[in-house]
Amino acid sequence: GHIFAECPDTTLLYDTDIRTQKILPPGWGGHKSKHLPYMGGTEYGNSANSMIFMHANCGITFDLDAIRAAMPGVRIQRFTAVGGLEDSSYQAVKAAVWILVDGVQEDMLHVTNTKENTEGIDYKNFSVEIDDRCRFLTLITTDGGDGTGGDWTFFGNPILELESY
Repeated sequence: GHIFAECPDTTLLYDTDIRTQKILPPGWGGHKSKHLPYMGGTEYGNSANSMIFMHANCGITFDLDAIRAAMPGVRIQRFTAVGGLEDSSYQAVKAAVWILVDGVQEDMLHVTNTKENTEGIDYKNFSVEIDDRCRFLTLITTDGGDGTGGDWTFFGNPILELESY
C-alpha cells in the first residue's frame, strides 16, 4: 500500500535487468566501460566490492520483515551504500538514485554526466537508519528526463548493518 508519490516522470524505458554484476559483451552498444563498472575510481561487481546494478527506471524492494524472520536474534540498524552513475558512462546523461523506507524518500542523489567530462561523476555515500517498525527498503533509479539512455547507475557495497540482541 505504499506509493512513492514524489517519483518524477520518466521515459519509462530501461535497458537491462537489475543485477549484481554488469556483464556486457565488448563493444556492446558503443559502451566504453570495462566489464565491471567504476564509481569514484573503485571497481564494483567483484569479490572485494559488491553492487546492485540498475539501469535507470528500475527499482527493487526488500521485505525487511522477511529478512528479520530469516535471521532471528538480530536487529537491522541501517542501510549503507555508495550510489550514483558509473564513471565510464559513455554519453551525456542525467539520472537519480533514491532510497525509500516504507514508500517515503529517505535520501537521493541527482547525477549528471556530460560528453566532455566523464571523470569525477557525482556519487554519494548513503546511510539510512532503519528501526524495528520499518517494513520495506526500496532502491530506485530514474532517468533525468533527457531521454538519452546510458543511465548506468548502481549501489556499490550495499549493506544492511545488523546488531545482535
